Amino acid sequence: MSELALFKNPAFKEEEEWRLFWLTDTPPVKFRLASDRRTLIPYIEAEFSKNAVCKIVQGPLARPEVGEISLRDFLKAADYGHVEVIASRIPLRAL
Repeated sequence: MSELALFKNPAFKEEEEWRLFWLTDTPPVKFRLASDRRTLIPYIEAEFSKNAVCKIVQGPLARPEVGEISLRDFLKAADYGHVEVIASRIPLRAL
């Protein structure tokens, strides 16, 4: 494992994200289509306590109110109704 993966550029400190590492028995990599329906995004399924997630900042969207309602409905259905949803203050720049 590269030691670089352990360190985060200080410019991203405010993201307050966690990084997960597997040293043995790495779970299989799965793939999903990105919203552009052309790009594959790799991911690994991981289990953790529902209390580990307390807040989600939703990125900029063309219709943020619809996205927020959908995200809240998804969280409620997945038994994450306790999670705080915050809309991004960053405006969407459509090209």
